[in-house]
Amino acid sequence: MKTHTPIRKCVVTGVQLPKSELVRMACLTGKSRKKVLVDINHDLQGRGAYLHLSKDVLKKARKRNTLARHLKTEIPESLYDELEKMIEESNSEV
Repeated sequence: MKTHTPIRKCVVTGVQLPKSELVRMACLTGKSRKKVLVDINHDLQGRGAYLHLSKDVLKKARKRNTLARHLKTEIPESLYDELEKMIEESNSEV
């Protein structure tokens, strides 16, 4: 019996992939401020955007300001740095 595999679309490339192959960015809203986090477990509340984790995709997202448009808030440079670190770690595991 087949089990259902959730499919999500990368906001940068538009490619549909299994949810497990994408990283979710979550925009949490609080009292008069928003905070953007990497949602590793895909369980945080708030507006979300899925991103395929590769250097090319991250470069395009940063250049086009794609995450900021989808999450409707400013994206700090530290978040892009964190994503770059995740990419490097995933490449070193392979």
